[in-house]
Amino acid sequence: MLQEKQSIKSGVNPQEGGLGSSAPGRPHIVILESTNGHRDQLTHTLIREGFGVSAVSDCEQLADHLRSRHAAMIIFDWEPDGGPDTGDGCTQVCDYLKNKLPVTDVPLLVLGCSDSEDCMVQCLEVRADDYVVKPYSPRVVAARAKAILRWKSRAGANERPDPVQRIGDLVIHRTESEVRAKGKRIELTSGQFQLLTLLADEPGKVYSRQVIVEKLHGSGSDISERSVDAQVVMLRRNLGAYGDIVQTIRAVGYRLDV
Repeated sequence: MLQEKQSIKSGVNPQEGGLGSSAPGRPHIVILESTNGHRDQLTHTLIREGFGVSAVSDCEQLADHLRSRHAAMIIFDWEPDGGPDTGDGCTQVCDYLKNKLPVTDVPLLVLGCSDSEDCMVQCLEVRADDYVVKPYSPRVVAARAKAILRWKSRAGANERPDPVQRIGDLVIHRTESEVRAKGKRIELTSGQFQLLTLLADEPGKVYSRQVIVEKLHGSGSDISERSVDAQVVMLRRNLGAYGDIVQTIRAVGYRLDV
């Protein structure tokens, strides 16, 4: 437990387990963690990055918390029964996400023990908005949280994508199926344009390869997920100096940098 003097100095609210900040105007994050392993360090980093933070240890506490105050995000860090090396740990986590967490549209970031591609994809498809493998960097988690809130905000403000979308120097003209940078047209194939606009629908959101295939070709398509990798390579090449805007999330998929 943090000492009261330390809590006051850092802006932490000792009334919420020594791990909360109720400063007005801050996006508020709730950390649901079964063990207090790295929570303190993550909490102080999030507060330093401008978030308010509270911590709970089970779903009942989380539900009570969500009824009493608004949360901008939930960070889920759950240790499977038997420890992180338990064979069915990913199944346990996905079951928890799907069946035990309170039903809410609050964004969810999962801190997971497994770096298995299958586990990451399962979590993302069940409910998670992003997945970070442990051990993690608190600064990276804070940056991911900011990115999720950015694209959630934009998605809420624009249920339909604007026909003309600007991302840095890139301008996407959806109705004309073209992309320009500083007034010059960038030549893309139809497939590359569809991939770019899909990622641009929610900049910052991670799309798994499977989701990309289903969105672009339908759920019954026989297009392989590896073909997505090849298409991303060509998209980056044709975007030239702007190719880095398409980011690879290791073992998960792709997103558009914002």
